[in-house]
Amino acid sequence: WRGRTVHIARAVVLDATARVMVIHGGGGYSGALWPAAAVAAGDGVDVLAPDLPLYGDTVEPDPSRVRYDDWVDL
Repeated sequence: WRGRTVHIARAVVLDATARVMVIHGGGGYSGALWPAAAVAAGDGVDVLAPDLPLYGDTVEPDPSRVRYDDWVDL
């Protein structure tokens, strides 16, 4: 995505009736929210949890160019 490799933690539930995206705040990453996401997945919810640019396992080739709008657009 825009020259970045975005890490997305995922709990795939094939017969899910709902899909939820869990988004961390500044200073966080998907793994910090995974305990709550795992509970939702256990209840049959398909869960996606991306690491925003500059955080977690998302690869950011030029950190100085990241802007708040990048987080919103992702």
